[in-house]
Amino acid sequence: MPLIAILFSSILLKEDITLNLLVALILIVVSILFVNIKLKTQTVSDSVYNNED
Repeated sequence: MPLIAILFSSILLKEDITLNLLVALILIVVSILFVNIKLKTQTVSDSVYNNED
């Protein structure tokens, strides 16, 4: 969503895309990736825990 908002504001409202805006966008994307990507250690520990049943 932030990427779409930035693109539309730059196209429709003729707003400038600044360096601060790009850095903030990169930080947002990286934080979303950190939240959504499962670490390999978590998946291994989950499978070991589930085999004990």
